[in-house]
Amino acid sequence: IETYTLTKTDYLGRKTTTNERREKPAHHTIYLLYGLPKSKLIEVAAHEFGHDWMQEHLPGIKDLTVKEGWAEYVASLVNQIYGRSGMNERMRVNKDSVYGGGYRKLRKVSRRGGLKVVVKYLEKFNSKSKTALGGSK
Repeated sequence: IETYTLTKTDYLGRKTTTNERREKPAHHTIYLLYGLPKSKLIEVAAHEFGHDWMQEHLPGIKDLTVKEGWAEYVASLVNQIYGRSGMNERMRVNKDSVYGGGYRKLRKVSRRGGLKVVVKYLEKFNSKSKTALGGSK
């Protein structure tokens, strides 16, 4: 729930200000490239939804490696659900320290208890002063 300040002007030009509390809308818009194969479209949509989920639930995480690692991890879970675990090999061997490194770290954390453990791990670092993949900024 968020508080909004609304300013209204009546027909005489008088302004009134009120504060209203409204529930935050629970919708997201994700734009995807046209023409992707269905399996890749599903993976990319899951990756982008991972970003939206993190922004809504863990907005204090600013580290790009954490953000991209999380999004890749979410995409890997969806690949598993759709019986396409083989698509996760790309993430596992990705030499990029942001995407591949972040994914590998969160995958390692997940071995301690799955998704719940990963989210709990990320929650500890939901601030501007620390990163979830180790160290301080």
